[in-house]
Amino acid sequence: MLRTYPIGIAVVLLAGSVGAGAATAQEPIVVSQAEAQEHLMKGVGPKYPPTAEFARIQGLVVIKIRISKDGSVTETNALSGHPLLVGAAVDAVKKWKYKPFVSDGNPVEVTTTAEVPFWLGGALSSAREEKATIAHYFEQDEECHDLFKAQEYQKAEAPCRAAVDLAEKLAAAPALKRIDSYEVLGYTLFDLRKLPESLEYFKRELPLAEKTLRSDDAELGRAYHALGLGLYANGDLKGAREYYGRSIKTLELARAHARSDRLKVGTANTMKIVLQEYAKLLRQSGDEAAALDAEKRAKSVK
Repeated sequence: MLRTYPIGIAVVLLAGSVGAGAATAQEPIVVSQAEAQEHLMKGVGPKYPPTAEFARIQGLVVIKIRISKDGSVTETNALSGHPLLVGAAVDAVKKWKYKPFVSDGNPVEVTTTAEVPFWLGGALSSAREEKATIAHYFEQDEECHDLFKAQEYQKAEAPCRAAVDLAEKLAAAPALKRIDSYEVLGYTLFDLRKLPESLEYFKRELPLAEKTLRSDDAELGRAYHALGLGLYANGDLKGAREYYGRSIKTLELARAHARSDRLKVGTANTMKIVLQEYAKLLRQSGDEAAALDAEKRAKSVK
């Protein structure tokens, strides 16, 4: 998704890209957990099994899921996790709803993995508070994304802030969810022209992205781009130049290692726009030669 901001800088959100694997009538396309997360419209938290809660069993359940053309979860297969937690995790995931994945203009089935965390506090009373916090997080996160996608940024600010606050309280929350919460709040504040605060959330996002994502992951390239954009908007041209450079390098790796032509094209389109932005930044910095080179590279990307 390409969004244009008031300062004239374009931002690429890869919400529509589909991952590896060739679509066939028999086999669904395989997408990464990060890609699937961007399509998640409704996430339901698990109900903690009483026996597991009493025994203070906690941890992460990883599930392979199949998502139908309408975005419903139709198949599940637990890959890891404590046996007492798996059933509740599967029950929760079956209620998740995704924005349909599209390939060549048509909805397609996909498979991916989902992570469902279970964690407890220091006592059963605090465990109940933790469960309530988890449920509240999913509610706020869903409202934040819905309003953000509708470009209702004033209304999105409160639930997006709440989602970040709750994700930080839940220390065992999946890293990808926290990365996503930081990024969406950062862009929401950016659209509201709260540029210094927007930059702070992009700064929080990046260390977690660097720790969690591969060096050739387009999502990491996007995180570098977000920070570069934030620095640029706040007048730090030198810092912005560094992170635009990192974004372009990471996107080049992502394109080279793309597992499908479709993903390669999507990454190439992202690279082209980031290079065009980079050229504007370089020209504003007074480096005309580098700006012309960036423009030339943007035109050559296919």
